[in-house]
Order: sequence, then C-alpha cells, then structure tokens
Amino acid sequence: MSSQAFASDIFQENSAYQHAGILLFDPVAGSRQATRSILFNLGFRKITMVCDLEDFEEELSSDRHDLVIADLTDQPEEVSDLVSQVRRSDLGNNPFLVVILTSYELDSVSLNAALSSGADDLLMRPLSTGQIQRRIKALVNARKNFVVTSDYIGPDRRSDPNRPGSADLVKVPNSLKDRVEKGPEASNATANQIAEMREKVAEEHLHRLAMRLGVEAHRFSHAELGSDVALTSRDCLEDLVSEIGSRIGARRGQANSLVEMLRNVLAGAQRVHPDKQAELIYQLALGIGVAFTADGDEASIAAEVESTAERLNERLAHDKAKSEPGSSSSSAA
Repeated sequence: MSSQAFASDIFQENSAYQHAGILLFDPVAGSRQATRSILFNLGFRKITMVCDLEDFEEELSSDRHDLVIADLTDQPEEVSDLVSQVRRSDLGNNPFLVVILTSYELDSVSLNAALSSGADDLLMRPLSTGQIQRRIKALVNARKNFVVTSDYIGPDRRSDPNRPGSADLVKVPNSLKDRVEKGPEASNATANQIAEMREKVAEEHLHRLAMRLGVEAHRFSHAELGSDVALTSRDCLEDLVSEIGSRIGARRGQANSLVEMLRNVLAGAQRVHPDKQAELIYQLALGIGVAFTADGDEASIAAEVESTAERLNERLAHDKAKSEPGSSSSSAA
C-alpha cells in the first residue's frame, strides 16, 4: 500500500470518530489535556472533560457519551464504584457504555476494584497515541461479550474455558461502534437496543441474585446454630434480600411477598422456632428463585442450588488445600 493510500485510510478511520461522545475524567490538568490532545488528533471532537467526582457522576447519568476514559490513580475505589453503578443500571440509562480506566500505579486492592467494576479496559499511564488508538479500535470492532452474575456485570474476563460456572455470554449494544459506523443516524436504533437489552440484563441479574440467595440459604441451613459460618451466612442473606428487594420494585407481587416474608424472618419480626427457622429460610429462598427463573419449579431450583453449593464447597476446599503449608503449590511459591 502506498503512503498516500495509507494516509487516506487513517483519515477515514479518524473522521468516523467525530460523532462519538467522549467523557474524560482526570483530576490532573496536565494529564487531562494530554489525553484530550491524543483523542483530538485521533479525530474525536465531542470531548467533555471533568476533574472532580461529583461532575463525573453527573455526566455519567446524562447519557450523552459513548466512551468513558477515567483515571483512578488518586481515587481508585470511588471511580470503580461509579463504573459498577453504571453497569448495574443504578447510574444513567446505558449500562453498556464503553469504559477505559487508566492509572499511573495500582496496588492489588485497587487493581481488583478496577477489574471488578466491569470496565472494558485498564491502561497504565503515561498513554501514547498508538496505545489509545489500538484499544479504541479493538473496542469498536472486537469488544468482549458480557457476563452477568450476582456481583459482576461486565466483559468476560475468564481466561480458563473449563472454569466451572453457568453464566452465559451476552452480546450487548455498543453505542461507540454504532456512532462510528452510522454517525448521528445511530441514535434512535441504538437507544432502543440499549433499553431492550438493559431489561434483559436486569432480569438475568435478579435471577443470579436469587440463585445466590438460595445457595447462601442452603449454606445457612447446614451450618451449626450460632456458629461463625451461620452468623456470616445470615449477614450475607440479609444483604442479598435487601438488594433483591430494592431491584424488583412492584414488578412481581408474589416475589415481593416472599422477599418481605424472608426479610421479616431474618430480622426476627416473624416469630419462628429456632429449629424451624433455617428450613423456612431455605424454602422461602427457593420460592424466590422460582419467581425469577423462566419455566422454573422448586425441584429444579433446589437441584441447581445444591449443585452450585457443592461446587462452591469443592472450590473452597481446593483453595484451602493449596494455601496450606506443605502443599505442592505452597512449596513452589
């Protein structure tokens, strides 16, 4: 290819970016301007820059952007939490925003928070034009499918194809891709796709939360009364019931009734004999699982819960064995 033809291809690629909305968050002025210059040179023109978390949160809720680039060097947990809120549809109306996080340095806690947030990518600064160009091009042409679990919504990061788990891959709308390929004409069609998929993901998230509730109730029912396992499990059950209750609203009468009953049992508002309490909690959790499973019945939900609990126990036992002194993995370390 001649240099003239190559330059023409680059121009066409860059000019396609002019309609995409970019939200750039970086508290450091020099770094913020440097990133903006890179984006401008790549062809982006609709660039909104913010430097504090309050403005960042407000812009995330505005639904005006197709790509978010946010630096989390100084506030890794706060920035990651806002991205998680976007993915859970707690902030804004597009939980499928393309999100790139950046940082000059990360400790293990901050790295875990960033990866758990559901962001598409994590880049270490300083950034180069080629680096950003390659990542954006990959997110337009080959973005990873999403997975939906009880505590994570975002691109599939599983590196082991044989890793146990039943979470299916979900192809989500990509407003950045649509804006690059279709320009302003993408607006209405993309908004409809986002709204439709948002509802499907919300339903799947509720299903995953309900299944996790069942697994935790199974664990609680098999724990010794008053033990640390039982107390920890009970706290987890209370958190799950609270989250499920906040997400179903008034959409399901039966599920609402079961959630409220379970909440009362856990809080002690409904008097139940201690010997009967664990079984009642388990049965209510199964009922909630049925309510959030298409074509589900209590027997199949119970079987899935027990199978999941068994796999979880095996995984915990395996992890414990690996960490014990004298194990092959410990010796190797």
